[in-house]
Amino acid sequence: SKIQEADKAFAEGQKCLKTGVLKWNPDFLGAVSAFENAALAYRTGKALDKAKEAFKLAADCSYKSHESYHAAKLLEQASGVCKDLNAIEEASNLLEDASTYYQESGHADTAAQMLCKAAKLLDTTNPGQSALYYLAAADLQEGEDRKPDVAAAFRNAVSMFSRARDIDGLYRVLIRLKQLEQTLQRPGKLLEIAAMEVLTLLHKDDSFGARETYNAAFSIHGFEGSDQAPVLEKIIDAYSEGDTEALKKCCGDAVFRTMDNEIAKLARDLAMGNKGPSIPPPRAAAVAPSKPAGAQTSAPPKSIKMTGKEVAGMRAELFGEPTSKKATSKQPEVTRPPPPPSQPSSHSAAQPHDSKEEEEEVKSKPIITGGESSTPEVEVPVEGGGGTVEGEDNEFGGMLT
Repeated sequence: SKIQEADKAFAEGQKCLKTGVLKWNPDFLGAVSAFENAALAYRTGKALDKAKEAFKLAADCSYKSHESYHAAKLLEQASGVCKDLNAIEEASNLLEDASTYYQESGHADTAAQMLCKAAKLLDTTNPGQSALYYLAAADLQEGEDRKPDVAAAFRNAVSMFSRARDIDGLYRVLIRLKQLEQTLQRPGKLLEIAAMEVLTLLHKDDSFGARETYNAAFSIHGFEGSDQAPVLEKIIDAYSEGDTEALKKCCGDAVFRTMDNEIAKLARDLAMGNKGPSIPPPRAAAVAPSKPAGAQTSAPPKSIKMTGKEVAGMRAELFGEPTSKKATSKQPEVTRPPPPPSQPSSHSAAQPHDSKEEEEEVKSKPIITGGESSTPEVEVPVEGGGGTVEGEDNEFGGMLT
C-alpha cells in the first residue's frame, strides 16, 4: 500500500542522515529524494500529518545542501498540506519561510507572491498580520520597480487594516499609497484615496486634518466636479457640529458603495463618540495630609544644662580637639606665688614683651581648688526632649536625670 511504501522511503531518508566510522557526513541529497517520495506517498494515502512532516524534513535537507529554491518549493507543498489540515497559522508561517528561501535564491517576485498567499490565508482570522504580509510583499516588489503591483499590495493592506480597525496603520498605508499614485498619475485612484483619508482622520478625531485633506484634494483633476466633494464636505461639517443624524445620512451615501467594501463599512461605522485612544488625565500632585483639628503639636525641644568643661568635652568629641586626662580624685588647692619683682636691666629693657606674655600666661591658667568648679553652667538645647544634664564637673559631662 501507499502507506507502507511511504514508511519505507521515510526510513531510507533517516538512514541517509546517519553518520558512522566510515561515514562522516550525512547524505543530504539522498535524504531529500527519500523524504520527498515519502511525503508524496503519505499525501496519496491521506496520511496528511506524516506528509507534512516529510515535506518539512525534505525542505530542511535541501536547504542544508545549498538548494534554497528547491527547499522553498518543498515548503510550499508542506503549506498546502497544512491548509488541507485546516492549520492556517502554520500554513502561513511555512509560506513566509518559503518566501525567505526564494529571496536567497534570487527570486524576489516569487517571494512576494508567497507573502501575498500567506496574507490571503489570514484575511479573515488575522487581518492585522495579513496587512503586514501585504506590506512586506509591496516592499519586495518596490525593489523590482513594479509600481502597479506595489499599489495593489498597498490596497490590500488598506482593506486589511480597515477590517482590523487599525486606524493608525490604515492612515500610514494611505499616505504611502497616495504618494505612489501621484507618481503613476492616476487621478481616479487619488480621488478614492482622498475620501478614505478624510474618513480615517475623522476616526482619529482629527476634524482639522480632515478639513485640510479635503481642501488639498481640489488640486486633483476632477475632484471639484465629482460626487465625492459635496458628500465629504457635509460629513466634515456634520462631524464638527456634532450632528449625528446628518453624519449617518452622509456616510451611507452611494458614493462609498463604489469603493472597497471595508472602506464602506468604515464610513458606516463612523459616528460621534468613536474617537481615538483617550489620553489619561494628568496624575495629581501628592499633597501632604493635613493635621486634623484639635491634634496636639509636638512640644518644642527642651534644653539641658552643661558646664563649661562638658561643652569642651563635647567639642573635643565632635571636632577631635585634645582634652586633658580625667581626674580620678580631687586635687588640693594649689596657690601660685606671685612672680618676684623684676629688676630693670638691659636685657629686660631690650625685650619688655617677654615678661608681659608670662604674666598673661599665668593669669590665664585656672586655679584648681578642692571644691566645685566656678565655671558657669551653660544651657544647650537638645531636640526630642529628655530633661537636663547635671552632675559633677568632669571632662565628659554629667549624669542624665
